Amino acid sequence: MDTLSVRTDCFSTGSPREPNRAATAIVRNVYRFFARRRDSAPPGPDSDDADLLAAVAAGRVEALRVLHRRHAPWLRARLARRCADPDVVDDALQDTFVAVWRGAAGYSPARGDAAAWIWTIPVRRLVTVLRGRGHRWIGDGHPSLSGRCWQRCADKAWETGWAGLLSKGG
Repeated sequence: MDTLSVRTDCFSTGSPREPNRAATAIVRNVYRFFARRRDSAPPGPDSDDADLLAAVAAGRVEALRVLHRRHAPWLRARLARRCADPDVVDDALQDTFVAVWRGAAGYSPARGDAAAWIWTIPVRRLVTVLRGRGHRWIGDGHPSLSGRCWQRCADKAWETGWAGLLSKGG
């Protein structure tokens, strides 16, 4: 706080010698915010994932942007193999990078690879969504075998007697 010379006596509750603690805390947090943004070098596309997560933990939006560009395509492809509903995949992907923004400080390079840490987030989100609302779009990502089309095929099989044959084992 040595380099910060801001008068907080205008926020005082009584005498000019006793500044308001809330105003002092606000000024201190604003100072830390701007000091944190000046300290580190800007992350770039050549930065390591662990360095990018450290920059995200420090509040660097551009680091999150680089992580998103690097990881969103393969995350989307892997999630689409587990869920054929593109809206659920997009929601899980968006939740992933919100969680990365909020929880990047919890990542430790000693515990594993950054990509693996990121991968656990959308998988858990996807499982939670699919379990939560009786989702029917679980499959290999083939749109012709999902949703109503699949139900119509099952109904047609039942009507034609396939279900009876299957239940008898023949």
